Amino acid sequence: MKKIIILILCIFQASPILAQKAYEIKGRFTSVKEATITLAYKDQQGVEDSVHTTDGSFSFSGTVSRPVKGMLMVKTLQPGAYPGFSLEYVELYVEPGKTSVNGPAPATATINGGEAQADFNLLNQQLKPAKVKMDQLLAKYNKATAERDSLALHAIMDQATVINNERSKLEEDFISAHPASYVSWDLLKQHSTIIDPVTFEPLFSKMAKQFRESEEGREMAEQLALSRKTAVGQQAMDFEQMDVNGKKVTLSSLKGRYVLLDFWASWCGPCRAENPNVLKAYNKFKDKHLEILAVSLDQNKANWLSAIEKDAMPWIHVSDLKGWKNEVAAQYGIRSIPQNLLIGPDGRIIAKNLRGSALEKKLSEILE
Repeated sequence: MKKIIILILCIFQASPILAQKAYEIKGRFTSVKEATITLAYKDQQGVEDSVHTTDGSFSFSGTVSRPVKGMLMVKTLQPGAYPGFSLEYVELYVEPGKTSVNGPAPATATINGGEAQADFNLLNQQLKPAKVKMDQLLAKYNKATAERDSLALHAIMDQATVINNERSKLEEDFISAHPASYVSWDLLKQHSTIIDPVTFEPLFSKMAKQFRESEEGREMAEQLALSRKTAVGQQAMDFEQMDVNGKKVTLSSLKGRYVLLDFWASWCGPCRAENPNVLKAYNKFKDKHLEILAVSLDQNKANWLSAIEKDAMPWIHVSDLKGWKNEVAAQYGIRSIPQNLLIGPDGRIIAKNLRGSALEKKLSEILE
């Protein structure tokens, strides 16, 4: 009997973490007539709910265990167009209580809800200048792409890097100022795909205890610990993997040269877009003790080899063809690509994630 009582107490002590609370989301998009409006979010499992509207009005209700980020999507039929419909969306927080969404369309809607939505509104307001800059840059990018203007595209990518850095700094400032916010926690999870321990660790340490001690928090702490091993100044971890001909290659065999350890995949669009920059840097510095060791997160060997040939990449390529379970990627804590590390002749990491002109600039500093 005593054991049963203890078990019941344990269940009730744990239950607040999983307790479900009711939410209600109501609103109207005044410029929308007949359409399908869908609410999608992930709490303990994925949830998707849709309603058909003839005047843009909608209502959703359900339960969530905590505030979770979701999307309201409006699908409107467009006869004669491809793919036959238009799709607009707006992000919001699904949280206990009532939330109102009103405006002409998703992009211009005013959303009022609970504490998490208020934080999200504040964040979006702070990020708006950077978003405007990026939208303007995207228009230039589309124009340069249509005109196949490679010089303009390179300049645009450099500008995009600057804007993304501005946005990241704004997000980091928000996290630091709101350590108990679910919005901050979601932002930190986004930042954890590529961890710089110098900037990430102070933010993680500031987060509320409920976040740090959650399952996600413990996983994040493990990733942080791994990132310290691959920080600038650390000795790069040796590894062995097969090249395109089935021959074993080790990182240590390249000691004495500058090595760009590049993580990529044939299916990764941003990786393929970055390859011309890497090729340009390689051709410029290959005779100055630079080698590139590319680790592919591919699973299909034919696709891997085809991409190497198509992108004209004459350096060393290795893979175990295990996709995201690539053993070298796991060893180095790689959770998103493209990523790279520049390793010195002594085997120490001297720079990370050099993209666009930044790679050539860094190599010029140390090799010219």
